[in-house]
Order: sequence, then C-alpha cells, then structure tokens
Amino acid sequence: MCITRLKVYAALPFLLVLLAATCANALVMNTNADATAQWPYPNPIVTSSISDPKTATAGTILSAVPNDHGAIILPNWVIDDPFARAYASASDTGSIAVSAQSGPYYNQKNTLTAQAMFTSNIISSLMSFHITPGSLMIMNPSDPNASAAYSIDILNNGSTVWSSSGYLFNNGIHGVSGTDLGGSFSSAYSYSFGDYLGGVFVSAGQLIYQMNVTVSNGGWASIGDPFNFTGGFSASFSPVAGVPEPASAILFATGLLGFAGLRKRMKK
Repeated sequence: MCITRLKVYAALPFLLVLLAATCANALVMNTNADATAQWPYPNPIVTSSISDPKTATAGTILSAVPNDHGAIILPNWVIDDPFARAYASASDTGSIAVSAQSGPYYNQKNTLTAQAMFTSNIISSLMSFHITPGSLMIMNPSDPNASAAYSIDILNNGSTVWSSSGYLFNNGIHGVSGTDLGGSFSSAYSYSFGDYLGGVFVSAGQLIYQMNVTVSNGGWASIGDPFNFTGGFSASFSPVAGVPEPASAILFATGLLGFAGLRKRMKK
C-alpha cells in the first residue's frame, strides 16, 4: 500500500508540469528602426538600424517584460536633415507604437522604417484589439518621390488572419488594402485613420502581431505615441474553453489515465 502511494505521489509533479505546459506562453517583444539615406545624390547609400528583442515566459501573453524602445536619428554628417528619424516602442502591457519622419528637402533620397512586434505561443482565444488614430502626411508635395505608408498584421501559425495597410503619395493619391480603418483626408497631403475596434479568433500555437510605418523624401507617419509607450495597437485575449492545445492535451490526458490506473491499483 505504501509503495503504491509513493508511486502516485511521484506521478503528481509530472502531471503538474503537463498542466503548466497547456497554459504557459513564451513572449518575444521586438522593436526595430531602420533608415537608408543618400545625400547628396549620387553619393553611396548609408544604412543604419537598431533592433532590441526581449524574451520572457509567463502564464499570459502580457508578460512583465520591460518596455522596449528602438530609435534612430540620422546624424547631420550622414544626411543634412535634422528631421530624419524613426521610432518604435512596445510596452509591457502589450501595446506597440511607431512613428517616422523625413524632412521636407527636395530629392534627398532617404527612406525610414519603424516596426514593433509581439510574438507569443498561446492557447485558443478570442483576440480583441484597438488601433488608435494614426496619420500619413506629405510635407514636400513638390518632391515626386515623397511618400508615407503603414501596415498592421496579425499572423496565427504562419497565416495572416487580419491585416490593414495604406499609402499616400505626393500628388494626394492614396490606397488601402485589407481592412479599411475609416481613413479620410484633411487635405490633399494628409490622411488620417484609426480609432478602430476589432476582434479575431486565434487558434492554439504561434501568434504574431506587428505594425510598421515607412516614409521617404518628406513623408511623415505615426500610429500611437512611441515616446510614452501608449496608443498604437493594443490587444486583450479571452481563452476559448474546451479547445486545448492538441499536443499538450494528449500528454495531459495520458498522465490523467496513468494517475487513474495507479489509484485503481491502490484500492485493490
């Protein structure tokens, strides 16, 4: 009898590990700021970038990972443009924000991109999200290469389950792909969008949500406030009951059967 009980107690840690495996999530938070510049034309292109990933493990997707902030300001010796900069941030509450701007100098041949991203392993959930107002602007309409663009994507197990992207050119032409965030012109060279509430089902496995803005030659774009880690894209998750992760569920069920068998032997 005592030996059988010892076997039961020895099996408990294994069962607890299996239970934890069905709930734990690994979270990776990353921000990137990239810039290329060519000044004056046709000098060689100068590229600068910064990437700052952080990783943690927690029971929910919103982990206590420190705030993550990537930023680039091109120095004047690279390009004579004090306005050229890109910022990206991701907060420990799960929100991401980005902004980029390029000064209004004709034909300066520069492109700046800011990107923020979350990656996590999750259980099946209903993902609710909020996109705060953002904007695209052209500060130098006379430059034929001036542009501003944004894109927001949610990927689940390698497939895009929701997306929205848009662009604005120097002549006022604009376009949207995927979900329209209710964009509108306030002038021929300014396009505002956002304050959007959405939801999507995500199945067990990998989840990525990311956002970026790209500007060139007098373009300006922003979604949220990367300086204060607020706004932009934020999300919350409601686990869907009865839809466990397949591999973990099988292991956990096997452990329960073994546990039941040991209890039966103990009664005999």
